Amino acid sequence: MTGVLHSSRRGLTFLEMVFASALLALVAAGAFSTIGFVGNMHKREQQTLGAAELASSIIIQYLDDKNGLPSQIAPVDYGPWQYRYTIREDRVGFRPARSGDGTGPARTLSIERIKQVTVKVWLTEEREGGESTPDVMPSFELTRVLDPLALRNPDSFKNMMESDQLKRQFGDEVTGGVGGLAPPPGSSSGNRRTPPKAPANDSKSGGEGK
Repeated sequence: MTGVLHSSRRGLTFLEMVFASALLALVAAGAFSTIGFVGNMHKREQQTLGAAELASSIIIQYLDDKNGLPSQIAPVDYGPWQYRYTIREDRVGFRPARSGDGTGPARTLSIERIKQVTVKVWLTEEREGGESTPDVMPSFELTRVLDPLALRNPDSFKNMMESDQLKRQFGDEVTGGVGGLAPPPGSSSGNRRTPPKAPANDSKSGGEGK
C-alpha cells in the first residue's frame, strides 16, 4: 500500500498578525487624514468664495445705493455661513506722465470725486462660539476705483431719479458738496462747520478802566 504524504502549509504567527494589523491601521489612518485634509481645504475654499461673492455684492450695492448697505454691527448671512465686513473710502490722486523732455516735474492731478472703495469680508463663527478675526478666518478684500458721476446702467439712473436722497447725493457729487460715506467719528466736514460764537460784550469794560 502506497503511503500518501501531505505537505502542511506554514501559518501566520501571532507577531506577524499584530504587525499586519498595525500596518493596516497606519494605512487607514493616513487615508482618513488625507480625506479630512482635502475636505477641510475644500470647505475653506468655499468659505473664501462666499466672502468674495459677498464683497462683490456689497460693492454693487454701494454703487447703486450706499444707504442700503447691510449693517456692519451684526453678522451678514450668506449661504450656510455668516460674515462680517468693513468698507473704507479713500480719495484718489493722479500723477500724469512727465513732459516730453523728461525734465519737468510730474504734477499731481487731484479729482476730488474719484474714490477708491475697499471692502473686506471675513467669515465669523460667533454663532458657534468661535473666532471672528479677519487674519485667521477665510477672508477676501476687494478694491474698486470709481467715479460717482459715471452711472453704471439705465437701472441705476432710474433708481436715482426715483429717490430724493440719491438725487441729493448726486448733486453733492456734482457741485463738490458732501458726499460719500459718513465721515469717521471726530472728523468734521468743511461745509458743515459751526462758526465760533463771538464773546459777549462787557458794557462796563469801556469806562471803568479810566
